[in-house]
Amino acid sequence: MGSMRSVIYFDITLSGKGFDTLVQLRNSFPALEVVLMVDGEAFMLMNLGQSQITRVFRFQGVYADFSKFKTVQQKLEREVKAMKAGN
Repeated sequence: MGSMRSVIYFDITLSGKGFDTLVQLRNSFPALEVVLMVDGEAFMLMNLGQSQITRVFRFQGVYADFSKFKTVQQKLEREVKAMKAGN
């Protein structure tokens, strides 16, 4: 176990369609700010014009926030499964 101040990372991998959509939005609206919502709560605010868009978003935190990151990951997994089941 790390100390409470140890750095941890949380990655989100976008689908090809999600990646293409963000690139198109950034190119069309460089001042656009987007919010990553997880289970109805804002997780992250990002200015697309100031961001390098890649297929993987890496969030940095500290070990003290590990349980929050784990909860967000579990919620995202449930939402993705529900979306796939709906298609």
